[in-house]
Amino acid sequence: MAFMALFGWVFIPIIILYFILQAVTAPLRWAAANPAVLNAVTAGLLVLNLLLFCLFLCLRKRRRRKNQTGIWLLLAALWEAWVVLLCALFLVFQPLQYIPADVGRFPAVEENKEPAGEAAGEHSGEPDPDAPLYWGTWTVTDCLGTAGEDPPDPELVEKTLGAELNYWADRVLFLRTDFGGGSAISGYKESAITAKEFADIYGTSLEALGIEPYAYLHVALEEIRSTEPFFADLGGRFLLLDEETLLLCSKGAFFRAERLA
Repeated sequence: MAFMALFGWVFIPIIILYFILQAVTAPLRWAAANPAVLNAVTAGLLVLNLLLFCLFLCLRKRRRRKNQTGIWLLLAALWEAWVVLLCALFLVFQPLQYIPADVGRFPAVEENKEPAGEAAGEHSGEPDPDAPLYWGTWTVTDCLGTAGEDPPDPELVEKTLGAELNYWADRVLFLRTDFGGGSAISGYKESAITAKEFADIYGTSLEALGIEPYAYLHVALEEIRSTEPFFADLGGRFLLLDEETLLLCSKGAFFRAERLA
């Protein structure tokens, strides 16, 4: 009690700083998780401010013809030009990609943090019993078939075999050392899919791929970045067939992936 009486006041500013930190980093975390929405808003602001910039220039030109002077329209036009420049720079350089995935989080409360080992997918610590069944490390074992009017190049399909995919809470990684890879912002969208819905979406049936026509969990990622065009869709959509098997639905090719860890 004496300790609390003497030093308890120290915790008050710590708590206040914590909430200030959360207020600042929460928008950053939201922005990093929703880059498409933020880019759309930024593009809208760019167009709106560009129109306002042109409007202020026209008004200033009209006032000068009438020999009416004033600096406010000039300042307004300069401000709109500045906003347009900032929006354009944001869209070009995409600063959100440099925001750390764990921004605003304290190590003591981080859950399912992406492993820091040298090998992609290396994960330490005990598994989380509440984690989705598809979290972990998977490898592409074989191609079950293709569909669509423009199926992928057989060479690309062949090089996809052996690719490694890593699904975690904060990051998704997929790579093959001799063919490139990529990463994704996790944002998993889960939904149940029936055999009929699968055929309507992907243009082939589960039976044609040698899979029992049951209802499965369908998972899709929000955004994927890749160094190779074919990999831009690899691992972004899949069915959880069972605890040890995924069906990857990638640009008209369908791959089986088996759990490594």
